[in-house]
Amino acid sequence: MIRDTHDPPKHLYKVLVGLVAAILLGVFLIFFDMVRPGHDGVVLHRVFADGTEAMVIQSHNNDWVEPYFVSFCILLDDQNEWRIHYLDHEAVRWLERQTRIELDPRNHEFQIYYRGMRMDSIPADGSEGTPGIPHSLP
Repeated sequence: MIRDTHDPPKHLYKVLVGLVAAILLGVFLIFFDMVRPGHDGVVLHRVFADGTEAMVIQSHNNDWVEPYFVSFCILLDDQNEWRIHYLDHEAVRWLERQTRIELDPRNHEFQIYYRGMRMDSIPADGSEGTPGIPHSLP
């Protein structure tokens, strides 16, 4: 039997199909890891020298496009009331290792960073934000 030299071998098709399937599976797993539900709660919790507690919390909102709502909460040492501040409602899952809370003593404000980018600056005196109880206390 004479083989047409212009047709690629059949095993090459199988290899290409397998490679495409592996790439698609990898993309899906990375996407799923970023948006998967079940990671509600405290992303980062800090207690500062003056006794002020600050934390970033997130809650899954059952939306695969914009899966998480992220908030910043502070509890001042001299007050017994949490103040909740909106950060993001179109977020993928925030990770502790990529989240940072800093207190800027010069401007007397909290600065919240995610993936190296400043997300917000919030007055440290508790004058802003909505009073309430965060859904997940440490």
